[in-house]
Amino acid sequence: MLSPIRLVIAASVMGGLAIAPSHVIHSAQACRTLPFSTPRLTMIFQQGASPSDPSSPCEVRRTASRSTAAPQIIPPRPQSPHWDHIAISDFARGYYWSGEPTKDADREWLAARVDLIEGNAATDPYVQAMRRWNPTLGVFRYRLDHYDFANDQSRGYPESHVLHVTNTTKMALKSRDVGEQSLTFAPGDRFQFLVWNDRYVMFNVKDPGLRQWNARRLLSDLDGLQGLFLDAHAHDFPTVIGITNGQTKIAAGGGIAEYGGRTPTDPTLIQEYQRDMVTWLAELAANAKAKGKFLLLNQAGYMLDPSAKQQILAANGAATEFMHQPLAWAGAYQYAEYLALTKQLVDAGGVIDAEGHWCYIGNLDRGRWNLWRLAAYYHIKEPVGSPGKAYLNLSLCSNSTIRPSQDRPEWLPAYQMNVGQPVSQTTLFKEGKAGMATSDGRQCDYKIYGREYTNALILVRPKDFWDCTDFGDGASAMVTLPRAMRLLQADGTLGEAASTVRIRNAEAAILMKEVL
Repeated sequence: MLSPIRLVIAASVMGGLAIAPSHVIHSAQACRTLPFSTPRLTMIFQQGASPSDPSSPCEVRRTASRSTAAPQIIPPRPQSPHWDHIAISDFARGYYWSGEPTKDADREWLAARVDLIEGNAATDPYVQAMRRWNPTLGVFRYRLDHYDFANDQSRGYPESHVLHVTNTTKMALKSRDVGEQSLTFAPGDRFQFLVWNDRYVMFNVKDPGLRQWNARRLLSDLDGLQGLFLDAHAHDFPTVIGITNGQTKIAAGGGIAEYGGRTPTDPTLIQEYQRDMVTWLAELAANAKAKGKFLLLNQAGYMLDPSAKQQILAANGAATEFMHQPLAWAGAYQYAEYLALTKQLVDAGGVIDAEGHWCYIGNLDRGRWNLWRLAAYYHIKEPVGSPGKAYLNLSLCSNSTIRPSQDRPEWLPAYQMNVGQPVSQTTLFKEGKAGMATSDGRQCDYKIYGREYTNALILVRPKDFWDCTDFGDGASAMVTLPRAMRLLQADGTLGEAASTVRIRNAEAAILMKEVL
């Protein structure tokens, strides 16, 4: 289940999107005449009806514009790593909870494709079942490291492990599903807050004893697992405890004893807590590394905030929930920040799980959406010899629907195309102006980033800016290629060789240097 913080960010990501239908693969709209006369001058895919409708004239043109040469699709190895050019992950929660009659076949299908999933323990029957089909499958465990439920278990924690109020504190805690409850805490009581529908106590990460105990708690039962996913982090203390989203309201008092009686929104408390959190994460990461384990710190939509970056670098690992997707960016400048942060992590031996948004593609076509995510993964993937590792998280719908039998169409044969290995860093490939901004009518600035692989050139155009919302042909940019190349389609086929390609706002192009 998503944490409250993750769900709040999800709402902010989805809010206000007005996205034009894609025509890279197919949509339900009628065909349009595109502004070119010969398919060899561009690699734009024409718009059409369902791929299963062979009578569609769009489908006929779509087929005719491609080479008939069959590209080589690399089959997966029987166990991880399935491929050399890509490492794939997924939470796979639908496969854990599935009650479908096809459950075993579905698990076998997924195990043959992914290299990393979520699981509770190596002895868990689900993990054992997945590893029967993929003996070297990696597994990470989901944990909360900075707070815990206000329940009988946490009541047994030593008082030095948690934060306390210094004065009479009145709070209004507003749950998502149940309603608001008013609570009063006496001086010396444990500080409590609300996230989603549950009350929590906050660990005192300032205390060295707590940090040592907490590291043992988190790392002691990871035998046979590869790492930890640390959820519900944020860039500042008020956001972590639900003040920012209105779930936790302090009507009176609220001073925290361990921070000199200052309230959660006091800027000096926020700064001091950030220092303590960075210390804690760096110590936990060092302990994890000593045991051969990694950390994935989930800052979700906050990950580009300077304080969030500090925490991610301290943990030496990142989960990128909501971020690794075409529409996550307020502008191309944020994508550049993302590239810099992920490169710093990989160079330091960190692990990145490039997550998107479960079962969400805006109004774009799923093929276009997932091809962008694939290309962006190739931009952050570690080079040969790097101490770090990046995974492309499929973000399958079944994590939400618990119906893994329906995941098959989400798999792109393009994932299996051997692009080779990176031979350069990701750099700015082209910039210019295209399309009009909705707020003031100015021309939108675009940036296209590129990275060369042994067998391909990978081009990614992040969303131009928050008010640049033309995702169709009107905002496309023509890109001249260094040589004739062939555009990789979602279904794994290649287009005609061409020396130019049009790339629309929030679109990517994977260009193969030759037929493999």
